[in-house]
Amino acid sequence: MSLGARIEILLRIQESGLAIPSQTTLNGTFAIRVAVTNHRSRREDFDLLANAVVETGTALYASGVPTILPSMGLLNDRTV
Repeated sequence: MSLGARIEILLRIQESGLAIPSQTTLNGTFAIRVAVTNHRSRREDFDLLANAVVETGTALYASGVPTILPSMGLLNDRTV
């Protein structure tokens, strides 16, 4: 999956309000990062997030993967 698609998944998850993950780079690859600071977090919370990432990625792939605008580093379906 392209970098643009991974960023789009991150943004859609954040905008949904389900969770507010951030991003990081692991071995040169973009990754969605979750910082756990709430002692009330349960496994079910992480299962919901993982399922949302998979569902969002599947829907994104089915609709056509977005690309990043090279000059701005923004996705083509986002406005500035």
